[in-house]
Amino acid sequence: MLKIIHEPTPERLFAERRASDLKDLGKSADEVIQILRDDNVSILHAILALRSVFSIGAREAKDKVSSHVAWRRIAEQSDAFHAEIIDEIEKAAHSTDGSEYVQKTTS
Repeated sequence: MLKIIHEPTPERLFAERRASDLKDLGKSADEVIQILRDDNVSILHAILALRSVFSIGAREAKDKVSSHVAWRRIAEQSDAFHAEIIDEIEKAAHSTDGSEYVQKTTS
């Protein structure tokens, strides 16, 4: 089950701030993805940061991050879970400002 959390986590805030700073320095989306990976940002937070900073859809952000060489192995191992997350992000984006965060729950 997935649960929408309206408050961003510190890791998400870090990822978005870092991605924004890198974009302001002229880094491309591919460069930002690699640097977020080097900074040990989770794949989910990398997707959310890319979506927010580059103003792209959730699926496009997921495709860019998961196909990037830095994330490909991890993305392949968790494709089904991320597809579920992307679906929830897209639903949330259509109902509000899209700032929600998706978290896996056990209930």
